[in-house]
Amino acid sequence: MFRSGESETQVTDLAGQVAFAVGSGTWQVAISARGFQNLLSTLIVNGDQTPVFNLMPIAVSPPAGPDLCVVQAFVYQNGDPVSGAIVKARLRDANSTIPAAVLSTQCLEATTDSNGYAELQLVRQPSFTSGLGIYIIDIWHTSRRILSLETPIPNQSTATLDQLISLQS
Repeated sequence: MFRSGESETQVTDLAGQVAFAVGSGTWQVAISARGFQNLLSTLIVNGDQTPVFNLMPIAVSPPAGPDLCVVQAFVYQNGDPVSGAIVKARLRDANSTIPAAVLSTQCLEATTDSNGYAELQLVRQPSFTSGLGIYIIDIWHTSRRILSLETPIPNQSTATLDQLISLQS
């Protein structure tokens, strides 16, 4: 919450709740949470109030085909969503999903939105008939690579980068 010359920042508890003790007046409320659309609102405080704000989940695109997985990237820096980060993915080696149909190692790319969110649709590892099905996924922001990951894509309709990173552990 903020207004001219004043600001209050807190992290919610496990139930997603937080309490502020602020003076009367008009406050701007900015709420962000991973996997949800950012919320910006004006709150007029006049005495004891308990306003409730509900965040809308980010809608995930369905996979365009049964062999694809929607890989979700949430890019945050110091707790704030990063807009304009570039998420790139390419196959590490030549691979085939059906005999004699070699998939390109051309780079797929998406840019994070104001929620720090981007998604790519990548072929699931079990769909490959030859090759390892390993993708190199990089995230770039302000001309710096901030993440590089070599990973297979699991046999599921959606996966987050965090899940792919945990596969490496």
